[in-house]
Amino acid sequence: MNLAIRLFVGFAAIGLAGGAALAQTAAKGDPDPVAILAAAKEASGGAAWNGFATQHSLVALMAGGFSGEAERWSEIATGRSVLRFTLGPIAGTMGYDGTVAWSQDPSGKTSVGTDEAGAELAANAAYRDQLAFWFPARHAASITYKRRAPADDALFDVVAITPNGGREFELWINTQTHLIERLAEREAQATRTEIYMDWKDVRGVKIPFRVRVLRGDPKADELVVIERIEFDGSLAGVSFAKPN
Repeated sequence: MNLAIRLFVGFAAIGLAGGAALAQTAAKGDPDPVAILAAAKEASGGAAWNGFATQHSLVALMAGGFSGEAERWSEIATGRSVLRFTLGPIAGTMGYDGTVAWSQDPSGKTSVGTDEAGAELAANAAYRDQLAFWFPARHAASITYKRRAPADDALFDVVAITPNGGREFELWINTQTHLIERLAEREAQATRTEIYMDWKDVRGVKIPFRVRVLRGDPKADELVVIERIEFDGSLAGVSFAKPN
């Protein structure tokens, strides 16, 4: 099952730290995408983002008529992560060990993602966990200003990012609030749009505590609600390695 939670909770830990070394392109007269992202930093917490090393989240899930819960740990500098979830009759564990994405079902059977689409999406998720929009030494990427677009009675600057080893995804930055309020990413068969809402302060930074996930079919919609999130907690006992 395709769980947007794997991507969302990592994205919720966005941090910024300048980034003149980012590869970027912009047509003559277009806004500078790095400047737009730098403004998003200031709007969402500024320098308070810079020192975070780990993230731990507990969230409620609603998808496909089922409800459930997920818990996720990530190591921000490396992009390694592990997530345990239940959703109705479905349960499992997913992780990224810094090289490959893996999953384990309740029976203990472990599999590794080898298809191209899965590998690219895992690279994208790791890139976002690494806060690499603003720490380019962690994960190189191309960043491009695409357009200005309206949505939900607001106007957005759309910035496209293609991480090395990944695929293009879009961040939609509200021109008034300067917050990153949407993400759009093409999956294997549909484009997933995440809409970030219910912003709250956590250790000096703004976090969206609710996300709506859309794929063009209401049956595939998801809702993710953060119940608890912390930065820089201990990772003692947390293993990102693929189980044997």
